[in-house]
Amino acid sequence: MILRLRGAPINTTWSKGPAGAPHCVLRRIDTRWVRSDFSVCAIKQYPTERQLQQRSVSLAFGRYDIRWHSGTNRRREAPVMQPPDASPLVQTAWLADHLDHPDVRVVDVRWRARYEAGRGISADDEAGYLAGHIPGAVFVGMVRDLADPQSDVPDRLVPPARFAQMMERIGIGNHTLVVAYDDMVLPLSAARLWWALSYYGHAHVRVLDGGLRRWRAEGRPLSTAVPAPPPATFTPRPQPDWLATKAAVVAALDQPDIAIVDCLAADQYHGAEGHPWGDRAGHIPGAINVPYLANADPALATAPTAERDRLLATERVLSYLPLGDLASLYAAAGVTPDREVIAYCGRGFAAASGLLALKLLGYERVRLYDGSWAEWSADPALPVAGGK
Repeated sequence: MILRLRGAPINTTWSKGPAGAPHCVLRRIDTRWVRSDFSVCAIKQYPTERQLQQRSVSLAFGRYDIRWHSGTNRRREAPVMQPPDASPLVQTAWLADHLDHPDVRVVDVRWRARYEAGRGISADDEAGYLAGHIPGAVFVGMVRDLADPQSDVPDRLVPPARFAQMMERIGIGNHTLVVAYDDMVLPLSAARLWWALSYYGHAHVRVLDGGLRRWRAEGRPLSTAVPAPPPATFTPRPQPDWLATKAAVVAALDQPDIAIVDCLAADQYHGAEGHPWGDRAGHIPGAINVPYLANADPALATAPTAERDRLLATERVLSYLPLGDLASLYAAAGVTPDREVIAYCGRGFAAASGLLALKLLGYERVRLYDGSWAEWSADPALPVAGGK
């Protein structure tokens, strides 16, 4: 069967119209379903009346499927691409097998932290993306594109309308399966995009286990081509259970059923000599320190910032601990599944990585404090522990 239609490839439903004329229902594979007659440029092997009455015939057309069936049969919608399992992580082998699937969008969110005069600065790494990325991946900047320029808090997530605009620009619709990656030892900006999409109600998002480091170590291909994804419709649906505000953290102080987890390096948590991500040294009172790198190696729980930065500069590939070891790490810290968890860090990147670890363990009541230490430390009315 060969069909040629005016305009771009679309999803269509065909049946016999009045007097046997070709009749078409135009459909988009997202929430913007449009139903109307659509003119035909050329049709070859038009289905017979018997075919229309008895069965449906499908064939690939561009990115979508074309389905022939009778008006009396129940119309079948295009299936939504499903992730391999419920884990927030996806493996490189699975991604390699699904790179060309039209409903999979791979997103490169490489990001860097640099320090000037003792202050931490967030920076996107689009240059790294342009130098070579996973084939078909698009780039989005967590700072340039997804940090709210109107907020007094650095790197705070953009409001819903702006977020939806950016997702649509890179071809993420309501039914797109998103796979995010960066090139850190453990996911940071990729984990933050995973959290942001989850917060805005998009459950079809996974983080590439091992990220670009593992992809390269396995000898998988890279590309410098910058794709132009087709337009999409993204509908943000904020989920309060994913986000903690400053007021929520204040209310959680001294609450035994809520664990506040600081995901920064131990020396930043103790804060004896200032803090690169805030106006004051120290941590939120009562917070438990589980540095995000400890989720891969408990020995890194006490690693100072300088050692962590040296590790980030290498090509070492780490993964989250096996689930039993990961559960033991949090149990030893007193962060148990019966407690609600609020995770924070400097600006919401390391905390997103910690949140992902907790979701791997099946923790249900976990939220990210998006303002993190950048917001908390800037408010002189709020208490701090440790530091000077």
